[in-house]
Formats: sequence, structure tokens, C-alpha cells
Amino acid sequence: MEAAAKRFQGLMVTMMVVVLIAISSSSAIVAAQEAPAPSPASDASLSIPTLMASFVPLVFGFFFI
Repeated sequence: MEAAAKRFQGLMVTMMVVVLIAISSSSAIVAAQEAPAPSPASDASLSIPTLMASFVPLVFGFFFI
């Protein structure tokens, strides 16, 4: 009988951990949904990869088409 009680106690601890993980993950999802969206006019600077991505197709079209 004592083995069954220990098994039940282990099952309850496992279920408690699962419930705590579910609660914490759901609260993180709710917090992410309520976060404000970034403004469309950001202060991001123009970078070299952006320039390369813009000019490479233009150069390719100029020389090969």
C-alpha cells in the first residue's frame, strides 16, 4: 500500500509541475499579445546589407539583361 501512495505522490508532483509550466507559458503569451507594436517610422539606420540588396539586382539587370 505504501508503494502506491508514493507513486500517487510522485504523480501529483509531476502534475503540479505541468500545471505551473502551463500557467507560466500562457501568461507569457498573453503578455506578448498585449505588447505594443513598433511604430512604422523607426530610427533604424540604413545599413550596408540593405544597400547591397538594393543595388545588386540593378547592376545585374544593367549588365545582363
